[in-house]
Amino acid sequence: SAMAGVAGVLLIYFISLTLFNRKGIGLLSALLFTLSPWSIYFSRGAFEVNLATTIFLGGLLTFIKYIYGSEKNVKLLFFSFLLFALTMFTQHNYIVVVPLFVLSIIIILRSKIVWNKGSFAAVGVFCLFIATSYITTAMGGGNKISTLLIFNDKNVLYNRVEKLRGDKAPKNQLFERILHTKYPGAFYQIGQNYINSFSPIFLFNKGGEKLAHNLGDFGNFYLIDAILLFAGFAGLFWHKEKSLLLLLAWLFIAPIPSAVTRDAPTSTRLFTIMPLFILIASYGAYQILSFFKKRTIKNYIVKGALILLFFINVLFFLDIYFVHLNTQRVRFWRYGYREAVKLTDKYPAYNVVMRGPENFRYIYFL
Repeated sequence: SAMAGVAGVLLIYFISLTLFNRKGIGLLSALLFTLSPWSIYFSRGAFEVNLATTIFLGGLLTFIKYIYGSEKNVKLLFFSFLLFALTMFTQHNYIVVVPLFVLSIIIILRSKIVWNKGSFAAVGVFCLFIATSYITTAMGGGNKISTLLIFNDKNVLYNRVEKLRGDKAPKNQLFERILHTKYPGAFYQIGQNYINSFSPIFLFNKGGEKLAHNLGDFGNFYLIDAILLFAGFAGLFWHKEKSLLLLLAWLFIAPIPSAVTRDAPTSTRLFTIMPLFILIASYGAYQILSFFKKRTIKNYIVKGALILLFFINVLFFLDIYFVHLNTQRVRFWRYGYREAVKLTDKYPAYNVVMRGPENFRYIYFL
């Protein structure tokens, strides 16, 4: 995971350089990726999605190298699809994200792909990987995934369906059959979850609902990143960048795995969006610095203030992460289970009862 975090910095640099053809944006993207709270937290915590995202970035880099390269080397296309396929065997998010994303970018960039026996063979092998990943998931982890889906969440079904059907309000039978049933209620909740993926509270305030996946008092991005993201989106549309449609496809597809689950938004399932926002924020930072490039006192003050604010944000993060995390969030990182197991060794004649199913506590005794 540590090596994946380092590799991610290099990959985001070359992806940015290939997409925007500006070394300054590439360097900024590497800097923002390196100092990103989301990236640091997940790479140091050894989350599977960190490794999967790095492999995904490798697949994306080789794909755009094929697309924008002067020589259409089909080996790059094969290697790109291989890396994309590996993500589906690394973390569950990408079982949904990768097929949709690859299909989207093939459609968007179809005119830049040389369609011959080699490219069709690469697509065929990739489809074989997709089928294999779905089969292995259904055989190995299908039950676990089904427990996470909104359609099987009793709380969602109660709030969206049963509570409304069971109250004493005057009802229209047709509306009740259309609106207050399992699937309309679940899809409405999915829509809410999808929108919440872009919530300022999730991005810049406290992160997602899983307590072990966030700092709690700090967002997945710095506050100043909101300014950079706004400038980045505005600049991408204003300049009609060649990569705009690719980035938009990434933006629309990435929240889907989180939206269909019951504990959305989650920082793990939305980690796919982190490098995308790094790319956009670095583009925005470059546009801001370019706007104030004239050597005047006013411009120096503005740039100095923005840089100072950024590093103040970084300082806050480092303080919360390295100083306060072990005290404030220790109970969400399974602290105490080792001590509990050791304590029970002193009473071998007693039965051990663990309260509640959270975190599968019995595993520590086994």
